[in-house]
Amino acid sequence: SNAKDEDTILLTKGIPIEGCSILATEAKNELLESGISEADISQGMRLITNPGISVVQDAEVALSAGKVSAMHDPTEGGISSGLVELANSSGLGMVIHRSSIKEIPVSKLFCPALGLDPLGLIASGALLACVPQVEEEQIMKALTQANIPTFKIGKMTKKHKEIKMIENDQLIEFPRFETDELARFLSTKK
Repeated sequence: SNAKDEDTILLTKGIPIEGCSILATEAKNELLESGISEADISQGMRLITNPGISVVQDAEVALSAGKVSAMHDPTEGGISSGLVELANSSGLGMVIHRSSIKEIPVSKLFCPALGLDPLGLIASGALLACVPQVEEEQIMKALTQANIPTFKIGKMTKKHKEIKMIENDQLIEFPRFETDELARFLSTKK
């Protein structure tokens, strides 16, 4: 809840790690029917342990490298809900660059095949961190040196709870999801 105006928003590892891992197990047949290979599905199953869903190391490295204003583990509702919760808790807004949100490779296969939006899919395994701009370079460097890929995805703004996204050079409302995409998908399988 302590994010500040102009803080840089960092994302570690990429999205949606846990969502893709669950889909590899729970939607294996649908993925195979969509033409996704057994190898890609197996890779999705391994995500639960590699890179895994813990963000403890990500947080420890970031905190040891510099000042961190706020952190959040985007779980249910994906990165979308995680960013909304960060903005609401801090009483701020944000501008997010869609092209900077790193999707893990199998996400680019699984989500289109199943009609899911990766922004709303459970994203455990990634960490969102708000850091002062003067700290971003050293924190990103420390995370990279610890083999934790890190991406600058946007910044906090004064506009209370207003979340915007730049996509295809257009400033649009950031998408929000009433239900996690995984829950929506699984409810249609019954």
